Amino acid sequence: MILLYNSPDVKKYYFIVNKGKDMRKLLLIMITLWMTVSPLSADKKAQQNGNYERLCKLFTQKAKAYKLHMRDDTYAQATLASYEKRAKVFCDKK
Repeated sequence: MILLYNSPDVKKYYFIVNKGKDMRKLLLIMITLWMTVSPLSADKKAQQNGNYERLCKLFTQKAKAYKLHMRDDTYAQATLASYEKRAKVFCDKK
């Protein structure tokens, strides 16, 4: 019996069988993780859309308020351009 177990053919067969079991376990784990993570990514997309709407509204309001009380220099114009650019970016993603 010991000689049979130590023979190269038995070791080779044992390795192939165990490798197949390991691959099945790995595949099962991957499928389980995929099924668990998929609903979470859908919730995350919905949450991002909510954030885009909120940020769109925020930067639109900031740009309007900044225009009312804006100074007359290049820094103020750059700040206003930045607010308008961010408002456009987040409003396009809605």
